[in-house]
Amino acid sequence: MDKNLDKILLKSEKVLWSGTSAPFPLLDSRQKSGLKILAQWIATVVITAGLLWAYLINNHPASPVFVGGVLTVAALVALSPVLEWKNVQAQRYLITDRRVLLIQRFSSVFSIRLDHIDDFRLVEDESPYPCLVIGTALYEDIGKQLRWRSCHPKSNLSSSEMDNLMGLVLYNLKDADEAAAVLNRLLTSDAA
Repeated sequence: MDKNLDKILLKSEKVLWSGTSAPFPLLDSRQKSGLKILAQWIATVVITAGLLWAYLINNHPASPVFVGGVLTVAALVALSPVLEWKNVQAQRYLITDRRVLLIQRFSSVFSIRLDHIDDFRLVEDESPYPCLVIGTALYEDIGKQLRWRSCHPKSNLSSSEMDNLMGLVLYNLKDADEAAAVLNRLLTSDAA
């Protein structure tokens, strides 16, 4: 990863903090997200079965393309929470002297420059450890979709800059206090 890091970092940029999401369960009956995933899976099975049943009793012979399409869509809907969970656990987060970066599982990189950060919060979510929510544009997502937002950073689509993010979520950090302290120190030293 260090070779890849050289490609990601700007000239003379220094990493001040590095971390990853701590492991967490996909399904936990004590968490709303676990119950939502279970409900999504049940609804997918019921809707798929109902749609195929209605189609098969009214269409002889059945089109393999239609049946295959319905089953493919159902599989994608059912797999999406698993893929999101795996993606979040494989993410790497960096705080440098210039930016905050999120490096995703398949090497996609998202970053927000320090001078674009208007605020940040440590948030207790359903995750076992706190999340670092960077940017007030994401405050509306607190309590609703932080895990999803950690995989899908909010960007300013009207900007053509590389660092065009309006916010990032660093999800389920064991050392969230340390990350927040580093970020706070950087933002307050820039303001002074």
